[in-house]
Amino acid sequence: MAPDAVEQSPPPSSLVVLELGTRSVSAVLCGVVAGHYRLVSSAEAWHRSSDADVLDAVGRAFRGLEAASERRLLGTHGVVVPMTRDGVGCDLTIVSGGSPLRALVLSFGKAATSFLDGIDPAVADLLPLFAVEDAIEERLGLTGEILSSLREHRPDALILVGSEEAGSFQSTPALAGALTTVHACHPGGLPTVLLAGPAAVRERLVADLRQRVRRGPDSVPPVQQTEPSDLSDHLKRLWQEKWASHPAWRAFAGGGDSPPIPRLTSIGRTCQELSRTRESPVWAIEVGDSDVVAWRATPERVDLVRRSIGQLAPQRNDGELDEWLSRPWLAEVDRASIERQRDLTSRAIGEVAGELRGLGRTEPRPGLVVGRGVGLVHRLPAADAVIAICLGIGLTGPTPVALDRHGLLAGAGLLLERHRDAGVDLIRDALDELGVAIIGRSVESDGARVQIEGTSKDGKAPSDVRVGEVSVLSSLEWTNSEIALNPSRTVDVGYGEGRHGQISLGESEVGAVLTISTERAPRRWARVQGGATGLAALLRRST
Repeated sequence: MAPDAVEQSPPPSSLVVLELGTRSVSAVLCGVVAGHYRLVSSAEAWHRSSDADVLDAVGRAFRGLEAASERRLLGTHGVVVPMTRDGVGCDLTIVSGGSPLRALVLSFGKAATSFLDGIDPAVADLLPLFAVEDAIEERLGLTGEILSSLREHRPDALILVGSEEAGSFQSTPALAGALTTVHACHPGGLPTVLLAGPAAVRERLVADLRQRVRRGPDSVPPVQQTEPSDLSDHLKRLWQEKWASHPAWRAFAGGGDSPPIPRLTSIGRTCQELSRTRESPVWAIEVGDSDVVAWRATPERVDLVRRSIGQLAPQRNDGELDEWLSRPWLAEVDRASIERQRDLTSRAIGEVAGELRGLGRTEPRPGLVVGRGVGLVHRLPAADAVIAICLGIGLTGPTPVALDRHGLLAGAGLLLERHRDAGVDLIRDALDELGVAIIGRSVESDGARVQIEGTSKDGKAPSDVRVGEVSVLSSLEWTNSEIALNPSRTVDVGYGEGRHGQISLGESEVGAVLTISTERAPRRWARVQGGATGLAALLRRST
């Protein structure tokens, strides 16, 4: 073997995929069935975010896998790896998790902060920025403002951004004094401090901090310096160091010979693989237990936007969505409550997905939209999840929708790099195809309707769908799979206002879900080509 050759490990015959969320742990056992990797069993456990509680939840999830599969995975010292001849344990565990770092940003000296837009949202969540000069003039002063922000946001990192403007040098003594005081007063001291800016500014602030060493060697917070252009890479290294020290990673990641990869990055990889195989853009929407994330993937690139529930809730002036998502499972609730939560979820998705949309331009319609996360998998019935996703994104016309019910997309993305065949198989097995959402748009509500024409098995006459109504069309209720949609003159179901279309119902879980919205579509999507849309073609499997 050549000296620089890398020996590939043999493909595993069984593996467990763990996904660690902020409030839950999902575990999936996969094995080789008829030459392909397939889902064998899955389990989920909830926790209260502490490291010890997360480890306990992982153990409970493993025991759930054992009960569902009737197979022993755990031994005296944890998971048995590799699998023994008598079928105990598994060959590989894949751990996906690690929330983005929470980073508080302070600028001084009228520093340009445009470079912050290039920071990977899978690695760092930038909290609201404030200027040192403005904080000095506030009632609490600079020290008080920093302390207040630390208590409110509890960041993992404090980013200081300076420039070579004269104001930077005037601000450094006050900033150094405030940092020293906060480091001494705040429980546990300051988080990791990153100083980004020109070399002269960094040297000046560090010199001002060193003048305070006489108060004691521990009174001055350690500062890591970086060029603004290198800040994103620096944050990624910090994220990897933090996640690699997590007890769950050390216990279950299988030796840690590969550096941790952000969970959101892994999901993006999977979406990009789906986009390649389906030859069309793929969107994914996650309504998690603490945040909402939107991905848009093409074979060339992946775009990602993430917002915490806390960042979204104040814009609605209520905490209903946060309270809804904090429930372990969908409780027995009435239809009106489900519709209310569907609307809340749709608006939250819209706020996040809106940042991905290039207003005023047309792009190819998504060939698939994937929903995942507790808010779509456990909190809403499948048909309502379909409507929430597509109304939130702002789609018009028919779009296929699937759910990642078992949380396999992140693990599949990790496997694509290590064992590609296993990753491709898991992508195929991850998606539960719900059907197609048909979102009609109308500029007015009076008289807006879509007539559904086909032969129903119960002999009922063709029905109409009006604004705000939801109709679920299942192949079990129609004698033929060809259904005609005849919209009124103001309604666009993807073919143009007043233009009819045809859909072909397949064997998907839900079928077709049709509704009409009077909200203006936030972007111009490419029209559906041709007069008929076949559900089987829209939902074709990757091969």
